[in-house]
Amino acid sequence: MIDQRILPAEFRYIGFDSACAVAEGIKSMVVRGAPAIGVAAAYGVALEALRLIGEPLNSFTQGLELGFKKLSESRPTAVNLSWALSRDRVAANGDVANKIGTYTLAVLAQRHAIPFYVAVPLSTIDRRALKVGLVFL
Repeated sequence: MIDQRILPAEFRYIGFDSACAVAEGIKSMVVRGAPAIGVAAAYGVALEALRLIGEPLNSFTQGLELGFKKLSESRPTAVNLSWALSRDRVAANGDVANKIGTYTLAVLAQRHAIPFYVAVPLSTIDRRALKVGLVFL
């Protein structure tokens, strides 16, 4: 991962070999931002699975469960790491709130009469909010 603690002065990759190591990287803020943290956690699960190859099924399963636990505890301020900690919200009518970078693209798409779609995980859809003004971030 790119060590975001030293940007922009330096650019350095840090390698990880297990879920616990990735969890420590998340905890020490090597990686920042909800989407990047979610991807890092998924990467940690994959690394843990690779690390446990060859173990008996019971040990493999227990090892993965421990890895999940360590990763989910790595960011105490996050509500739900399994949904990539996203604060983006989509209202029931399709209004999008807090989607960084979408405003400029949406304006350009509208100006050129191009349909504009935002892909989001289901966790960001707030069916209780009828429109964006009623979305709680």
